[in-house]
Amino acid sequence: MHIEEAKVTLRKHFKEACEILEVDYSKISFVYDNIGERFKTTSNTCEAVGEILYINESWIKKVIKGNFLYDFQYQMYHEARHFYQGMIIADFHKRGKSKELPATIRQWEAEMLNYTRNEGTIETQKANAAQKMEIDANAFAIAMLYLKGITEARAPIEQWAETEKRVFEILKVIDHKYK
Repeated sequence: MHIEEAKVTLRKHFKEACEILEVDYSKISFVYDNIGERFKTTSNTCEAVGEILYINESWIKKVIKGNFLYDFQYQMYHEARHFYQGMIIADFHKRGKSKELPATIRQWEAEMLNYTRNEGTIETQKANAAQKMEIDANAFAIAMLYLKGITEARAPIEQWAETEKRVFEILKVIDHKYK
């Protein structure tokens, strides 16, 4: 696979997840960047800012080289879930109700306002992964892969029990939409 093919594949997987999540992806731009200021390592794959999804092109090359193509699906499903989280928070503020529990929405909002970014160190990777919004995004990605028969999972071992529980909650909601 070449890098341009990979970019088309990323957009396809992102769109697929957004459709399931009922997220309007038409205004979301993809911007590619390499390791530098925004991305410190290839473990920093993507970052959403407003309606822009920044994607680490160095990570894309690493995935292609290692032939871990399921990682494209995983990461785009994960990132689409973050856009969903933002949409749910906005909807909750607008209507006072939502598809998600108020406690979940408040937790996501607090974490978005005080987001612990993965800066490439072991400490920041662990702190980032422990956030409920990250656990939820990992669980959504795993659920989507599971529905496709892919059992590769990338959730941190420290959060696996909580992530697995959330996977099953999400599967109850999306299983009927996916079929």
